[in-house]
Amino acid sequence: MNKSILKLIAVSLLLAMIMAFVPTVTYAKGASSISENGLSLIKTFEGCRLTAYKNSGETYYTIGWGHYGPDVYQGMKITQAQADQMLKDDMVQYENAVIKFANEHKRTFTQNQFDALVSFTYQNGCYSWSTHSNYQMYKYMAGLESYTEGELYRTFMSWSNGYTAGIVKRRLAECALFLTPDSTLYEMWEISGSNVNFRQSYTTSSTSYGCFRSYALIVVTAKKSNQGYTWGNTRYYMGDEDSGTAKDGWAALDYATKRFGSLTPPPTTAKPTTTTKPTTTATPTTTAKPTTTAKPTTTAKPTTTAKPTTTAAPTTTTAPTTVVPTTTVAPTTTAAPTTTAAPTTTAVPTTTRPYDKLIYPFRDNPNLGNVNRDKKVNLLDLIELRKYLAKWNVDIDKSVADCNSDNRIDIQDLIMLRKHLAKWDVYYGVYED
Repeated sequence: MNKSILKLIAVSLLLAMIMAFVPTVTYAKGASSISENGLSLIKTFEGCRLTAYKNSGETYYTIGWGHYGPDVYQGMKITQAQADQMLKDDMVQYENAVIKFANEHKRTFTQNQFDALVSFTYQNGCYSWSTHSNYQMYKYMAGLESYTEGELYRTFMSWSNGYTAGIVKRRLAECALFLTPDSTLYEMWEISGSNVNFRQSYTTSSTSYGCFRSYALIVVTAKKSNQGYTWGNTRYYMGDEDSGTAKDGWAALDYATKRFGSLTPPPTTAKPTTTTKPTTTATPTTTAKPTTTAKPTTTAKPTTTAKPTTTAAPTTTTAPTTVVPTTTVAPTTTAAPTTTAAPTTTAVPTTTRPYDKLIYPFRDNPNLGNVNRDKKVNLLDLIELRKYLAKWNVDIDKSVADCNSDNRIDIQDLIMLRKHLAKWDVYYGVYED
């Protein structure tokens, strides 16, 4: 084998070794960052406080839209703009969790789907996409199975964490947004209380499918005026979480509050008019050539007369000054059209709702979650509880392992304990007035 071939083989092997250590970079297709509508959806459920507060049993303070960590201190105050920016900064890790999942499974999510999944992840944790591969949500989003609209709805609802009012409402809104095509203009409305009918048509005499859930969020894709009401067209699930079916119908928006979104198409910016090309300056007229002065008549030789004076040479005519045409000033570039400002997000009303009065079990019972009986609630308890659910032969304190008080120990308790250890303000249920 000659030296050239040996060299070629050596270089190829070297390149192969180098490439083995170069990480492969993949990029998520479709949406890769949450939209303003997605942020508005999260804000609707999270609430905002501009002064730092500390929940019982937590190490650090919390501020804004739930921003928590060592950078928050007692007495700290921020502006609304700072709170909004903190939320956007905090979103990065949740966006990345969905992007990583999309990359791994070669999935493409539309903007509405991405917004819904980031909201879902913000409430349930990034580990939803790494440790729950046996659950339907993971399987459906990974594209390993086909699913119907009803199956997806029931899967979202299975993550409603004991079916508390706020979480059920959130899952319904996320599922509705996930199923709304990006090409559809929509507005998100919140039903004002209970006893608001979901009707077949936009009239008070049409069939009622029943009442919306109290304070439900609905996706409105069209509006009509009739009988003095403004009606919104929506697709909504009626019935229980397991067998509920979606129906298309109408809601009287006079009994609802708009949260965000718009049914008005964004204005099409007119193309700026092209400036007329300036007229070319006419070429200046060439000055006529000067007339040659006639040759002087020779004077007859005088008798002994002095030589005649030689006629002076004609004065040379000055060359005409060529007029340089003035350079036409370039037309002023038409200013770019002003970009239409993004619609202002409707502020969340301060009215107290039933689901604002929630039970925070870990505050009331510091021993809750101490499944290994070591007088501390920490990661060791989470590990023991996971072993127990995986049917390992472990002995746990069942009296404090039922974190959500539903009289059974299951994955919901694991999720609740995990959130508590992650310093989330975990709650369930509604106080009876």
